[in-house]
Amino acid sequence: MSYIWEKYSSENCYKVAKKICPYMEVFNNQGKDIEVNPLLRFFTLFELITSKDILEYIYEDYKTKSENEENKARLENVVFHFLAQLDKNKGLFYRQTLIEKIRNEISDGLYGEFVQKSWSTLSSKEQETILYGLSQRRLLDNENFFMDTINKIFSASSLFYEKSTNLYYLYIYEENTEDNIKKYELIKYLFWNKNYTLQAVWKYYYGIIGVSDTMKIDQIQII
Repeated sequence: MSYIWEKYSSENCYKVAKKICPYMEVFNNQGKDIEVNPLLRFFTLFELITSKDILEYIYEDYKTKSENEENKARLENVVFHFLAQLDKNKGLFYRQTLIEKIRNEISDGLYGEFVQKSWSTLSSKEQETILYGLSQRRLLDNENFFMDTINKIFSASSLFYEKSTNLYYLYIYEENTEDNIKKYELIKYLFWNKNYTLQAVWKYYYGIIGVSDTMKIDQIQII
């Protein structure tokens, strides 16, 4: 997700977006004209400052519809500039700042060449999922976010431990395509405890005696 404080410049022109997504704050932050969704964090504020009474109080020449729109746009821009600077100066979103720090570290190769090369093959959503897991692990003192990340990247998965062999088996109900294998290997590299051995099993369950759902003909794997 992009926020108003990202890529901030005093030359930017901020305005309330006409079409919004409930999960995004900034829609177009590539140029100088930035469309913002104020509903995520600033709904109460913008409901107040864009009211007719407030505009009439601020602008004595508030008369026509065109003047109304101009004044609203001018006020929106000023307020968004203030809020963006407030975010940057006070570190209001520490987690997002940490996520951007980790993103830069990956880009700079601080996580290794394997992660750096694999990163560009991920979608934006997949990158954000992994960045969230890495940031949470730092914030929560290295708690394991392996399965949390796996479950968000893949549609269905389960982790089993075989005591007799001291092995962990990760079931992923998807095809073992080259793309999926790369995602799995990246998540394993970043989150899995390397003191334990992990083996991925794709698409079909392993057959477990006594568990009928895992013993269907043509729908099991033999390990």
